[in-house]
Amino acid sequence: MQGLINALNAVVPNSEHRFCVMHLYRNMVKEHKGIILRKLLWLAARATTEYMFNKHMDELKKLSKKCYNWLMEKPKSQWTRSAFRIFSLSDMFVNNHCEVFNNSIGQFRDLPIIGLLQGLHKSAMVRIQTRRDKMLKSYSLNPICPGAMRKVNKAMSYIGGCIVQWSGKSTYLVTMTDGGHEIVVDLDRHTCACRKYQLTGLPCYHACACIKWRNLNLSDHIHKTYTKAMFLSCYSHTIEPINSEQFWEETGAAPILSPIVKIAPGRPKKKRDCRNDVKADNPNATKLVRRKTTLKCTYCGEEKHNARSCKARKLEKDKERTEVGAGASKRPSKKSNAASKGTTDQDQGTAATSQQKMPTLKRKSKVGVIEEAETQGGIFTSYSQPILMSHTPLGVQPTRFSTNENHTTTLKNLEAAAEARKKNLGKRPEWKL
Repeated sequence: MQGLINALNAVVPNSEHRFCVMHLYRNMVKEHKGIILRKLLWLAARATTEYMFNKHMDELKKLSKKCYNWLMEKPKSQWTRSAFRIFSLSDMFVNNHCEVFNNSIGQFRDLPIIGLLQGLHKSAMVRIQTRRDKMLKSYSLNPICPGAMRKVNKAMSYIGGCIVQWSGKSTYLVTMTDGGHEIVVDLDRHTCACRKYQLTGLPCYHACACIKWRNLNLSDHIHKTYTKAMFLSCYSHTIEPINSEQFWEETGAAPILSPIVKIAPGRPKKKRDCRNDVKADNPNATKLVRRKTTLKCTYCGEEKHNARSCKARKLEKDKERTEVGAGASKRPSKKSNAASKGTTDQDQGTAATSQQKMPTLKRKSKVGVIEEAETQGGIFTSYSQPILMSHTPLGVQPTRFSTNENHTTTLKNLEAAAEARKKNLGKRPEWKL
């Protein structure tokens, strides 16, 4: 990396070099971990003024002086917006453009040199034509490019907290209701004290507040780089198509041979290794996600698992449940002769056919007879059987379904009782509660 920087300084000495802050953070996190350090690094990189940059770096220094010294060794002009030059009209500090290009050529990487160049040629030819036609369709709607207008519209949504005061010329004093700080904006020079206007060429929300307050034309205060006319001039040149190999002229020169490549074991990789990428975490989080650490169980003391997935703990719990269930199912059972005397012949026949007897519990009924209740083991609430009554139609005490003196349980019995009442009107019923 250092050799590349030195080569560019020698070839193009006036060019500007910038680091990718994402890669800078990946190198920093190897020695200085912490989610607060990460947030302060990105805040310092996004700061557009020297005051805000020093403020965030002082907070970072209080947390980790080693991390502060490690960052200050890097040139500020290469990773923070507060030290970027303004002639490039770009505030980019990540290499997303390179990642997009690498993704577009991924399907051509494994091809030979001629096939690789042909694939890149076709891809660039189609891309230029597609982007030019897309911009031509929207040319009559707005003279500014859609991407630039989205950024300006976002800045316009923040002008509610700005109080504008005009000096009479091209300068304005903008007072912020949040914090009370005052910022000077010059619309003719396209400058603002926050430096966002100078860095991008697009008006910041301080400048948007002044433009809105004066009812000026917004497109007059946007740099010409973001106009559709400039975009179409960049894409006015086309790439001509090329015939295939069958139509090439014979040169008589030696054919181009493929380089000698040592094939590594395994399937070749086309995608970038994303294992060390920083994923989008909860913005309100206070701790980093645990990575590259060894788990240790607090129950058995072994590594590579925690107490929630500990097998020893699970076996211990299963053993306890088995012991509790076995103790509940071993309760002694006794038969009661008193309960069997009051049963009908049908109940006795049903009881005689059963081969297995469940454990029973003693229960005292309303008439003072000790009865048995079948159980399934464990703790439960026993069910009270109805009192046996031989002088009732069903052999048991009927359930109350109506407010009359006669009580029945089924539709058949209800109909029989109705017929009996018709025949024996005025007579006393045979049974009642």
